[in-house]
Amino acid sequence: MIVGGESGPRARPMDKTWVINIRNQCVRAGLAFLFKQWGGRSPKGGGRLLEGKEWNQFPRYPRDAPKQQEAQVVA
Repeated sequence: MIVGGESGPRARPMDKTWVINIRNQCVRAGLAFLFKQWGGRSPKGGGRLLEGKEWNQFPRYPRDAPKQQEAQVVA
């Protein structure tokens, strides 16, 4: 899950409790969580820390996972 606030002159504010709630749901479900930015007038203006930590998780895929077979079209 990627979460981030809007940036730019017309950016709307983002409530901290929204982000924490989404993060907590991801943690409970074992899903990767990436917090991109708080947003604001400039993209880096609000920073990336959520409760004192950067959240940079990405989903992991096993390297040896079997590839899905393509569907065969019968004419």
